[in-house]
Amino acid sequence: MVWMNSENLKFIGNIFCIIFMAGISTLTVRQYFQIFFEKKKRTILIWGIEGAYFVWQIASMLGMPNFSTWLRLLLSVVSVTIISFNVKGSIIRSGVFAIIYNAIWMLSEVLAGYLLMVLNMDYISQNLAGSMISKLFLLILVMVLKPFFSHGGVQELPWNYNAMLLSLPTGSMFMAYHLFVLSSKVEEVQYILVSIVIVIVILIVNIMMFKIYMKLSDNLELKHRNSIYQLEIDLYNAHIKERESAMMEFRQARHDLKHQIIYLLDLSKKKEYDKLEVYLKKLINWEPLEGLVIANTENFMIDALVNYKYSFAKRNGIAFQAKLEVPTSLPFEDADLCIILGNALDNAMEAGLRGNVPTPYVNLKMKYDRGSLIMIIENSFDGKIRKNQYGKILTRKQEFENHGIGIDSISRAAEKYHGFLDIESNNEKFCLTVILYAE
Repeated sequence: MVWMNSENLKFIGNIFCIIFMAGISTLTVRQYFQIFFEKKKRTILIWGIEGAYFVWQIASMLGMPNFSTWLRLLLSVVSVTIISFNVKGSIIRSGVFAIIYNAIWMLSEVLAGYLLMVLNMDYISQNLAGSMISKLFLLILVMVLKPFFSHGGVQELPWNYNAMLLSLPTGSMFMAYHLFVLSSKVEEVQYILVSIVIVIVILIVNIMMFKIYMKLSDNLELKHRNSIYQLEIDLYNAHIKERESAMMEFRQARHDLKHQIIYLLDLSKKKEYDKLEVYLKKLINWEPLEGLVIANTENFMIDALVNYKYSFAKRNGIAFQAKLEVPTSLPFEDADLCIILGNALDNAMEAGLRGNVPTPYVNLKMKYDRGSLIMIIENSFDGKIRKNQYGKILTRKQEFENHGIGIDSISRAAEKYHGFLDIESNNEKFCLTVILYAE
């Protein structure tokens, strides 16, 4: 057959090769993100995103569109970031890992080019072979790194941390590109070998970026945990002081009651029944311990935390009501309950103190029933909510790094128990509902 000549067979072979490499690239980037992020349930949208990336890889290897190197690199970063939508995580963190991935990818391409140069092969005409080598190398590298760097609990870092970390992969891509261009012009083996060593060192440094990122993430999470443990210690001390204060109040009340009974006996002996009746009515309404505590469920953590926040609310003129129906022990970690309740009540009271809120209040409802814990925190606020472009609620405090727990931490703690949170608001009322499910 005429069409079965060598050129047509070579063309068909190249097409199959490009399709195979596009599949390798799609598989590699999927495996890469699943190392550091929790994967989502596969849907039609996820298949569509990966399909679009697959087509983009084919078009890129066919040289379409004919863009400059740096524009193609930018489009590659964007496309890899879009692939990250298939896993759970913020767009900022996905973008950081996408840039690191592209840096490692580019370094792999450079190493493949150097290999062809050492073998005295024209790396321009053998572009397909170099691309195949680099993609297989990248896939093997990702699979090798997976057991060492798998870390599903990577936390979001502040923007300034991300900016500093991104300087390394960005600089690495710039250096690797220009180093390869210079080496290809010199075409001396000794310079090429030195360049290979330099690129390998840069590649190792970029791989260590994962460890650095996770270490910073762990330190940030440890800092948050330490703040919670410190809060629990403060709550414990406050609870002890409340008990001591209650005991002192009780002793004082018992001492006063003794004198009142003596006075009542004296009125009775003197048959001053009118005065006796008036005093008894007054005594009936006498409540010296009223308002001392608001939570008395015998659940130490809940009582300590709610009473601690209640005393803060009283000092700052915030009306605080609580309806608590919880047992003495709950099937949830105290640290997680502390994260949820502590952040929710702090946000509620700060909203009451901020802006023009004429009658600040906080209403707390908790109920545990058949393995489910429902928490509803309702509060007044000034109607202003700060959100980012994705609709995520942001803090209105000045020190974003020190106040980064908030809604995100509540959400993570709820997800740990297969629960969720729901937010409703209008111009005057903000309501946060959190539901946790026992295992």
